[in-house]
Amino acid sequence: MALIKLKKDIVFSKKVQPIKLPTGKNYSLPDGSTVTLLGWGITEHGVESDSLLSTKMQVRNVRECMEEYREFLSGSKDEKVRKTYFPHIRTICLEGESDFCHADSGGPMVDENNVQVGIISFNINCGSGSPVPSAATDVRKWLWWINQELSKKI
Repeated sequence: MALIKLKKDIVFSKKVQPIKLPTGKNYSLPDGSTVTLLGWGITEHGVESDSLLSTKMQVRNVRECMEEYREFLSGSKDEKVRKTYFPHIRTICLEGESDFCHADSGGPMVDENNVQVGIISFNINCGSGSPVPSAATDVRKWLWWINQELSKKI
């Protein structure tokens, strides 16, 4: 996760708008909630999109997701893979008929109130058909850090 501090104010327009963040670490995002992921990643045709794409996915229980990954990755002999592709308690696990792909990582994930609750992180397969859920960073778990950094004088 990163924050960028700008020297000049942003000029908002129809295409440039601020995004809302969760109001606190207890901001509700129940299992089964539908979220929207946005990005310019690789499409089903194998090329990066020229326009912003979106897909809807459902939030999965993170503890069940961690167990699914544990079982799935237990067969991998590659230590790097086992450490890289493993969700943790600061993760939001996702599933759906469609999914994100390469070059979508870092993109926003918003709930039905257009609050950015996540940042696209990783999945095992692009698109649908992954043997385990996809993962996003849970912004709610990092609000303390975001607020700490925004309060610093530069």
